[in-house]
Amino acid sequence: MKPLFAEIAVFLPVKGTFHYRIPKRFLETASVGMRVLVSFGSRGATGLILKLTSETELDANKILDIDDLLDKEAFVGENIVELATWISAYYKSPLGEVLKAALPAGTTASGSLWLRKGEVTPAGKHPDITLPKILVLLEEHPEGLPQKEILKRLKCRRKKLVEYSSENFIEFFIREEKSRVKNKTEKQFKVSEDLDKEDESSLARSKMKSFFFEAIKQRDDGALMSELKKLNKNAASHLRDMKKKGWVTSIE
Repeated sequence: MKPLFAEIAVFLPVKGTFHYRIPKRFLETASVGMRVLVSFGSRGATGLILKLTSETELDANKILDIDDLLDKEAFVGENIVELATWISAYYKSPLGEVLKAALPAGTTASGSLWLRKGEVTPAGKHPDITLPKILVLLEEHPEGLPQKEILKRLKCRRKKLVEYSSENFIEFFIREEKSRVKNKTEKQFKVSEDLDKEDESSLARSKMKSFFFEAIKQRDDGALMSELKKLNKNAASHLRDMKKKGWVTSIE
C-alpha cells in the first residue's frame, strides 16, 4: 500500500510534528528527507519529511495537503533525521529548529523560497487574470523570483500560488545561498576521510558526536564553530574531543 500521509517537522520554533496528506501527483516521488512547502496557520512554511505512512489516527478530512516538494530526491539522510529526533527529545528542543541548525546555511530559510515557470503552459485564455501576470513576470526572470517579491508586486495570496503550482504552471524551489561571513579567528571543521571501523564504532556510541559529524559532513566546504554551537552549547568540548580522536580536522 502506497503511503498517503507524511509526518513533517517545520523549520519554525514550534514543538511537535505535523501530518499532511500526500497529493496524488507526489505519491510516486515523496520520500523521507525531502524538503516540502506546507500551509501552516495563515502562512507557508518549509519543512522536512520524517516519516511516510498509509494511515493516520487523525481525522483525514481535516488534514491539509502538502503544497509542494522542494527536492527531486532526499536532501538529508535518514541518519540525520534519526539523530535530530533523538537530540530534540533529549534536550526538549523543537525538532524543526534542530534540523535547521544541522543543515548548511541558506537552505531552509523562508527568504530563500523562490518561484519559476513550470512545465505546463495554460491552453487558451485562463479565467484567472492573475496567472498570466505571474507567467509574464517569470518569463522576464527565467532564473526565478522570490515568493515574497511576487506576492508584493502582484498583491495576490499565497493560496493562489499553491493552486498554480498544483497545475504545474509554476514551480516552487529553494535557492541555495552559499555565502556566509567567517570571523578571521573562527575555526572551521571538516570530517576526516580515513576513519576505520573502530572509529566508526566509537563514534556511533555517542549520538551527539554522531550528529556533529553528520552535520559537518553536510557542508562541502566545512562547518564554522558558530554554526555548530547552534546545535549544542557544549559544541566546543565535543569538537575538541572529536579532533583529538582524529574524527574531524580544523582550520582557521
